[in-house]
Amino acid sequence: MESLEKKNYGPVPDDESSIVKRLWTLRRVAINEFTIDDIRFMILQGIGLKYLLILAIELLQGNLLTEGNYYEGDLLNAVLSISQEQWELNNESWGKVDELLREQIHVLRNVTPKLNIEKFYSARPVM
Repeated sequence: MESLEKKNYGPVPDDESSIVKRLWTLRRVAINEFTIDDIRFMILQGIGLKYLLILAIELLQGNLLTEGNYYEGDLLNAVLSISQEQWELNNESWGKVDELLREQIHVLRNVTPKLNIEKFYSARPVM
């Protein structure tokens, strides 16, 4: 992430929460080494979306209910939770996710735990 964003965040802070430490650590990992859960985690934090949405969409095209460490569909739910401001910066990716959803919307509405489909559509970027 640091090399893609051309920004050095420095050493991992000692006195921070485990979430912040994980963020700092993952910023130094090559994204092709990210696990599904690393991608899910960083998307939920709003970090590196320009790069990570491409990977997430590829995974979701293979299996819309791809699972990180928590439950079937947790990667999709992370993507669906992205804010409108972030989608404005990544509107092409929003369209690709919309296509994926439309293909299986009838199945997705019955997935447990409930997916953030309504939040995704309420965050539609202005195109």
